[in-house]
Amino acid sequence: MVEMGGTRRAAAMIVASLAIATGASCSSLAPPKTTTGVAPRSLRIAAMVDGSPIDLYISRPLDPVPGTPLVIFASGDGGWFGAAVGMFETIAAAGYPVIGISSRALLHIERKSGRTVSAERIAAAYRQIIEEGRRALMIEGHGRVILSGWSRGASMAVMLGAHHPEASLAGVVAIGLAGAEDLDVDLDSDEDIDAVTGTVGPVDTYRLARSLSVRCAIIQSTGDGYLPAGQARILFGEDTVRRRFYEVPSSNHRFSGGESAFRQSLRDAVAWVSADEQLQP
Repeated sequence: MVEMGGTRRAAAMIVASLAIATGASCSSLAPPKTTTGVAPRSLRIAAMVDGSPIDLYISRPLDPVPGTPLVIFASGDGGWFGAAVGMFETIAAAGYPVIGISSRALLHIERKSGRTVSAERIAAAYRQIIEEGRRALMIEGHGRVILSGWSRGASMAVMLGAHHPEASLAGVVAIGLAGAEDLDVDLDSDEDIDAVTGTVGPVDTYRLARSLSVRCAIIQSTGDGYLPAGQARILFGEDTVRRRFYEVPSSNHRFSGGESAFRQSLRDAVAWVSADEQLQP
């Protein structure tokens, strides 16, 4: 585990390590033209959010392509392990710079502050995370960003898509999106502010996803125990210039039995969201 011996010093060491590992610099963030299919080496760095330490998992393409968006990927509520790590690695192997975070760790930080957890507060935390990640990945400027995540991380991506933590938001890729989200992390209170209406209660994530002004792709398992793909498709509606739905034949929330189809869907979804053509109103 990386010790918190000063964020700037840790970031400087990571920058040096990445420069040696890749032999190239990554400029501003059009999908990569070529990929190896193998995830480049990822690193864990220590960052600070609202005065508390959090681990970030970063991966930088071996051959960076200018204009490629930065992808922010958040895990499910269980934390950073298992299927979430595999999803992060699939995005990295497709040639994108990626910052991975544990949604569980982030929400514990926000809960610990004693303030109401809301999309606005999560968006503020994401801004800090993006700044730290860009520095470590040697990304200059404020290029386009894709918000992504699995399960609870998918809910956060959709919620933040409505609040635009980055002016240059390219879009959202939500994996295993539940029908509602209250950001509960098993602490004393489960009352949260709705990201749109300001009322107490769970957020209707599919209503938000349909309303986004940027591209939004949803990837859902036919056997998802929280919300099967058939039901999710009804909630999300038909595909449009801003919406795209991927149904993956698999047995559960982790896409078991459909891993290959899932990885292809994830690569396609990120490439579609990152396409730099103008959306028609």
